[in-house]
Amino acid sequence: MPQSLLRQASRLYRRRRYAQVIRLLESQIFRFRENPDFFYLLGCSCLRLGDLGGAESYLRRANQLRPQDAPTLLGLAAIHLKRGETEPALELWLEVMEFNPGPRDIR
Repeated sequence: MPQSLLRQASRLYRRRRYAQVIRLLESQIFRFRENPDFFYLLGCSCLRLGDLGGAESYLRRANQLRPQDAPTLLGLAAIHLKRGETEPALELWLEVMEFNPGPRDIR
């Protein structure tokens, strides 16, 4: 059941149904509290809808669970850019470049 829920949320995300992803996943936070993909999906959905506070919270949790994950760090950088915080966004982007210098294989 848990993996099918994530697959369903992933399909909704690809169809750009971000509000539905949030509704589906937010009630399952305690069940997936150790799953970085769960928090990444939830954070990116919040980011797409303009909820920067929620996006930051969920992406920070994803980063705690899977440090130095390029897509997660780039999501956090996007939050900083949307807030007009260029320096922290650039620092995160440079961090990604430092440990992932090859071709960009971003989700």
